[in-house]
Amino acid sequence: MTLLAAIDSPCGEDAIAFELIRTLEPRLRKLDESLSILNCVTPLTDLVPALAPDRSPILVDAVVGSSMDGRVIDIDASELLENPKPASTHALSVASTLQLAQALGQLPFRLGIVGIRVDPERARTSSTAMCG
Repeated sequence: MTLLAAIDSPCGEDAIAFELIRTLEPRLRKLDESLSILNCVTPLTDLVPALAPDRSPILVDAVVGSSMDGRVIDIDASELLENPKPASTHALSVASTLQLAQALGQLPFRLGIVGIRVDPERARTSSTAMCG
């Protein structure tokens, strides 16, 4: 079974992951009726219990980029685990959440991570305005 998880926050541009999955869900369900969709506002409590070595999750998250707002990028899970980035709009970063899942023996054998670039200034401004 494939798990598609939006890692998002109710604040600012970080909600783009949930919006993307919500938009694509009808098409994705036609391809895989057993598709499981999860909206993770708090990766630690929402995502870790849903991970398992026999699942094939795809995580979608907003990532701050220097330009090319909206560009979709493929993130190497093993690289993220080895070199986690400290900044996150989540209480616990995606990298730290995956490291915890790995330590608990819950890290899937196959894991896809998709990032959607957001402009750092707009992300900071919209996050402050919405969650101020």
